[in-house]
Amino acid sequence: MIFKRQVTSSTFIYSTCLALVLVFFLGSCLTVKNFPPNKPFVFKSNIKIESKQSINQKDELKEKLLNQLDDSIKNRLVTKMLVRKKLDKPPAFDTSYAVRSAAFMRALLKSQGYMSGSVRWDTTLVVKRKKKKQQLRVITTFTVSPGVLTTIDSISYSFRDTTLQGLTMRNMRRSDLKKGDAYKKEAIAGELDRLIDVFKNNGYYKISREDIYAEVDTVEALLINPNIDLFERARLLSELQKKREKPTVDIVFKQRAKENPSHLKRYYLDKISIYPDLSIREDSVETPYKKDTVRGITVLSRYNLFKPKFVVDNNYLKPGALYSQRNYIRTINSYNQLGAWQQTAIDIFSNDSLGKLNMDVRLYPAVRRNLNIGLEASRNESDVVATNLFGLGVTFGVTDKNIAKQSVQSSLNTRFGVELGQQLLQTIQTSVNYTLHFPKFILPFKDSSRVKGKISTEGTNLSINASNTLRKDFYTIQNANISWSYDWTKGREITRRNKIYLFNYSPINLEYQHVIPTDSLRGLIKEAPNLYYTFQDGFIISQNFRFQVITTKGKHTTSVKTGLEQSGGVLGLIKTLDVDAKLFRFVKTFIDYSHNITYKKTALAFHAYGGYGFSYGKTKDSLGNIIPEQALPVTRGFTAGGPNSMRAWRARQLGPGSSRFYNDLSQNLDRFGDIQLEGNVEYRYNLFSIGSLKVKSAIFADMGNIWLRNNQGQEGLNNGVFKFNRLYKDLAVGAGTSLRFDFDYFLIRLDWAYTFKNPYYADYHYGWFQQIKFFDGQFQLGINYPF
Repeated sequence: MIFKRQVTSSTFIYSTCLALVLVFFLGSCLTVKNFPPNKPFVFKSNIKIESKQSINQKDELKEKLLNQLDDSIKNRLVTKMLVRKKLDKPPAFDTSYAVRSAAFMRALLKSQGYMSGSVRWDTTLVVKRKKKKQQLRVITTFTVSPGVLTTIDSISYSFRDTTLQGLTMRNMRRSDLKKGDAYKKEAIAGELDRLIDVFKNNGYYKISREDIYAEVDTVEALLINPNIDLFERARLLSELQKKREKPTVDIVFKQRAKENPSHLKRYYLDKISIYPDLSIREDSVETPYKKDTVRGITVLSRYNLFKPKFVVDNNYLKPGALYSQRNYIRTINSYNQLGAWQQTAIDIFSNDSLGKLNMDVRLYPAVRRNLNIGLEASRNESDVVATNLFGLGVTFGVTDKNIAKQSVQSSLNTRFGVELGQQLLQTIQTSVNYTLHFPKFILPFKDSSRVKGKISTEGTNLSINASNTLRKDFYTIQNANISWSYDWTKGREITRRNKIYLFNYSPINLEYQHVIPTDSLRGLIKEAPNLYYTFQDGFIISQNFRFQVITTKGKHTTSVKTGLEQSGGVLGLIKTLDVDAKLFRFVKTFIDYSHNITYKKTALAFHAYGGYGFSYGKTKDSLGNIIPEQALPVTRGFTAGGPNSMRAWRARQLGPGSSRFYNDLSQNLDRFGDIQLEGNVEYRYNLFSIGSLKVKSAIFADMGNIWLRNNQGQEGLNNGVFKFNRLYKDLAVGAGTSLRFDFDYFLIRLDWAYTFKNPYYADYHYGWFQQIKFFDGQFQLGINYPF
């Protein structure tokens, strides 16, 4: 079949270039308002960097230098009507502004390791006459020559106190400071902070930055010493000449000569008292406290809202133990994360002569029960049909934060929602969910991880869910499941870097799905019997493990998620379960990577996803014959398209591969696959603000598709099977722009995307620029960022 292109690639490129020229022209418009009459005023400040650094290194340094500009010399551009720029009330130019800015820049260069860096500046006066008014615009250009970067040659620690020295040496592997790194003051400060944390976690309650410092030794400093002999001086001069070409420093961390005895004393915990039910507004007539003692800790309660043992179990401060700042913070976080308390405070009373600390832990309970009724617009990742179900819904929920006086949280939620699509109301869903969250591990064996401090938080969840999903014109899926799961986190704070590990393991998930096809779907199954394998009833008895690590370092945030689910397992060896009871047996795994780089007014976001599912059980075909399972159950199949996936396609309407099977059968039938690959990139930027509402935009591109493992007995699906030699043909590419309204708590996205490469036309120029019309883009309404 030959497809006629509606728009040629040359026409499309011409239109695109014309639009870009128009945007550039509008963006170049700049008006100046309320400028000082007949006086030179600050119009623009430029920074030029003279070095052999890479483009990325120059951009990073330039951004830091821009922050050093004196406030009076910074541009005050305001964007109007999305692209038009306005400079309002620019200050009169004064050379002192440039002098101060240059001084700030030199200080920054030294702090970043450019010890011989230089900054010079000059000005250009541009005269403009607008509406009989003369504008004297001053453009200041700062030329920055960073020079050679000074690096660290050696790092050593020399503390007179032997205990401090021992703690330092045992914890050196946690240091971010390495030989060969650039000499930066912020890195040195970070190492000093790390050492203070080490000491405070080992009993030194009162030690501070006043007690330690970093000494930087250079060859020049040694030459000043009058006691060195002539031969040593000659050697140092020779070494100095080499180091001028590649300067280095030696860093030694030391104690200050002036010591405070209490700062070098190790403190032990003595009396620990916990007040679990205080009121923020204390009663005028105090209710007497009920006193309980658990493992040497005193619990003083007024209203008997919590069990004393539960209160003590979530405390990391133990009588007789060395003071640890880590345990102090963990105790506060532990109570705050439980949900039963809205505020935690710890008062510390020290006895310097005995080296003892008494602590009062003051806890203020939160409101126990809440009734929630609301209108929501959200993406529901746990919904039955697919991971991209977006819609509007009404929710009714009841929560209780302190069942059994142990902060066991329960929630009962009902939801009625609709998915919006080409047919307006494309999907209608009703669901009921009940969840119990226990703030500890409930295990058949004793768990010692809390005692050893290996994890930060822990919890056990029991969830019961029932839902009814009506997909207009095709099917209704009724789903019920019950699951038992554990979640826990581990966190590690390093200098300038945070790393958090999130775990979830569900040892048992029981699920039943019942598919009710419409006459339309039954007719399609008669034409394509393979659809029977996707839309059928069955049980899922599975285990599920998910892991995520989130790393934050400066402007960079990286998230890596992976998961593995297997259903059936050994139970599937029982024929009555595998075939007669329709037990789905499969393994499904995925990996999800995202990386965000956040700047002052813009951001770059990268995302990649890969998923694979394998069905290995037995099932019956429409004639009753026992055959291998052909596809993942409909609740586990991969889909592409929608507001959080390939945005140039409607939800679940892309793929599989470059097969035309579904388009020829029914263009609106949902497509499910066993394999998915996807990559996305976004350039996000701010437009303007209306009060507290931030209006933003983005330019994005999506690439990916879904595939099958086999053709399911349909020749029309041959091109829907994943093959490396067809990967380029099968990949879909879409791109577009977005208007976003940021309300802080959530963000509304209005995305508009075009199909630049459509696998449906893979045999004609690999699908590039086919059937493109200006008004035929795909609109997507989404909540929050897609990744």
